[in-house]
Amino acid sequence: MAMGSPEDTLAGIHLRTATWDGVVKKYGAPTKTVTVPNNPNWTGYLWDSAGTRLEVEVTHSKTRQYVDTITVVRVGSSLGGDKLADAGATGRGLKLGDSLEDLKRVYGARFLLLKQDAVPVETTPFSETPGSEVAIVQWMKLDFTLTAGLDAGGKIVALRLRLPSCYPGGCQ
Repeated sequence: MAMGSPEDTLAGIHLRTATWDGVVKKYGAPTKTVTVPNNPNWTGYLWDSAGTRLEVEVTHSKTRQYVDTITVVRVGSSLGGDKLADAGATGRGLKLGDSLEDLKRVYGARFLLLKQDAVPVETTPFSETPGSEVAIVQWMKLDFTLTAGLDAGGKIVALRLRLPSCYPGGCQ
């Protein structure tokens, strides 16, 4: 478990306070909306640009909609005009293209590093974290989870941030 305060911001979206309306105000209408019949309380929203894919997962409770997972994937070279190029960073400054050493510098050395069969960046949205290995950072206070997917060259190609499972009602 990582020390200190948990990371709670990715792509300029603060998970503790994010609203669906706020995400739309920041990024505009999504490129695609995904629903699944076996979970009517979940909706996935996708924004695509030349070099970046933003995925936002929203859970619908009886009283409100809340953002519970944000994923940013570098899907190509970030050329000029990539409207999502700045979305690939955490609140503390870790960004797509950084290395494992950068992750250590920002969050410390307490994380789990796992090899995985290489998952291409073009993988189906809302599924696996792209990369040939993943670094998982989780904090003790609240189990916010940051996952960084690294390519074979050790560069971060994907970042995923999830709320604790007991949010938004609060962890007891």
